[in-house]
Amino acid sequence: MAPILLIFILCTVMFVRELLQKNNKEKTSKLLISISVFVLVWGLCGQILGLIEGFDALGDVQGSVAPAMLYGGLKFTFLPTLFGMVAFLFARLYVIVLQWLPSK
Repeated sequence: MAPILLIFILCTVMFVRELLQKNNKEKTSKLLISISVFVLVWGLCGQILGLIEGFDALGDVQGSVAPAMLYGGLKFTFLPTLFGMVAFLFARLYVIVLQWLPSK
């Protein structure tokens, strides 16, 4: 989840820089769109890897698994996806604001 946080910070810095300097809104918007899709897919990959690791751990357990343990693990696998979606939504919001603002 640390890479997702770093990408979110990068998007925020790009957005603020563009608001202050007003260099090339179209180029920044396109870059933010690409980064937002990347961070969303990164979060989904994190969830899939978490599920694979969790199922591997369940396969190693002898006997039954407590439902609370299973549910806790499943909840944990959704965190990267949630963070990826939040970063995606903010990056898209930044794009909307940049496109809404008047050009020079």
